[in-house]
Amino acid sequence: FIKLIGFSELAIRLPSAISAFILCGGIVTFFYRIFKEWYLGFIVVMVLITCHGYVNLHATRTGDYDSLLTLFTTLYCLLYFLFLESNKKALLYGFFVCLTFSILAKSVTGLLFLPGLFIYTIYRKKVLEILKNKHVYIGFLIPVTVCFVYYYSRELVKPGYLNAVFENELGGRYLNVIEEHKASFWYYYLNFIDFQLYPIWYLLLIPGFLIGMFHSNEILRRITIFSATLLVCFFLVISTAKTKLEWYDVPMYPFIAILIGI
Repeated sequence: FIKLIGFSELAIRLPSAISAFILCGGIVTFFYRIFKEWYLGFIVVMVLITCHGYVNLHATRTGDYDSLLTLFTTLYCLLYFLFLESNKKALLYGFFVCLTFSILAKSVTGLLFLPGLFIYTIYRKKVLEILKNKHVYIGFLIPVTVCFVYYYSRELVKPGYLNAVFENELGGRYLNVIEEHKASFWYYYLNFIDFQLYPIWYLLLIPGFLIGMFHSNEILRRITIFSATLLVCFFLVISTAKTKLEWYDVPMYPFIAILIGI
């Protein structure tokens, strides 16, 4: 965008804004595909774009990577859910493509929903089915190949790049406090209540989960369990990390919005 329209605030912020717009469309499409109705997707989007943590600095309003990251992490999670429901290989390859882009957007952070997806797969009793699917292994080559070529090329162009990645994006931030960004385990939880969520949204999170869990619609129950599993896993990972920053929780908001929307 800087090359297209010049070095300006607009050029730097546009990717974040466009990512948010595409994500909102993706959420509406996801729910329409399942229920053939648009209203739940619309409600979820309305909740999402009124969450301070999503429409804030370092998220969808500024030139950071987090809006782009959230777009691709949410899409790959939703595509994986649809794949488990339909077993269509196009959805599986879409999952791997979005996973690849999420890694390119913000390195290892793009992988943080994978433990939640694995646990949900166990819940759905589809682990063996996944392991027997040849397209899983073919699709797995997409992120492995693309990311290997990217990181290896960067290391050739600028020796020391991989070491910087390790110190800043892998074990470094997780195991050590970087730039004095230290906080308690409950930092993100308290932040939800104090600021990140719209003043009353957090009050609807647990009721939304309970309503979804005991709803008569089976697929809505699965969406509820799916979203809650991803939320808990992601929350535990970022909360146990030594370095904590206000915007590390941005990828959680689409799934928070789904539970509140329900």
